[in-house]
Amino acid sequence: LEGETLAQRWSTGPALRVDKTIEIAIAIVSALAKVHAEGIAHGDIEPGNVYLVKSARGGDFVPKLIGFGLNRVTARNSEHGRASITTMAAFAYAAPEQVSGTTLESSRADLYSVAALVYAGLAGRTPHQGMSPLELAEAISHQPVPPLATLKKELTAFSSTLDRALQRDPTKRFPDAASFERGLRTALAMGRIVGA
Repeated sequence: LEGETLAQRWSTGPALRVDKTIEIAIAIVSALAKVHAEGIAHGDIEPGNVYLVKSARGGDFVPKLIGFGLNRVTARNSEHGRASITTMAAFAYAAPEQVSGTTLESSRADLYSVAALVYAGLAGRTPHQGMSPLELAEAISHQPVPPLATLKKELTAFSSTLDRALQRDPTKRFPDAASFERGLRTALAMGRIVGA
């Protein structure tokens, strides 16, 4: 693939516009709707697994979700049968049930991770903070995500969608990728109206 990962883009800039960040999320969630319908969960959605492929038309990029199956391979090779998250960067986007080890991969955990990506792209920080993997795990497992609107008031239009998608309890999140995509599209439309 010709392009760069979202992690590389964030580290080298220029910063992505708010609408572009939401459009990336919509593309990812749309792809997840298709694979989830086939009974496949990704399990490791983080900025290094979102690839921004240069568009053949030029001037823009197409987001692609890569890294399918990595968690399953790690889990099979692990001594205890659990996936290990090897970097703090990837760990920061894991759903609470993945951090606790109760669920390695599920469609709702995937959607949580996409919401965490959007949150980080808009807020400039991950939903939870920690100086060590243990601190970060404690925060993800026990602390609510600060509402986006409390960090940046100008992003209020996106707050309710992300707040719901980032609930610790999976049953309180969007039930599937299609409903999360609708929420993102509505938030994007509202954001454009407010911005105008």
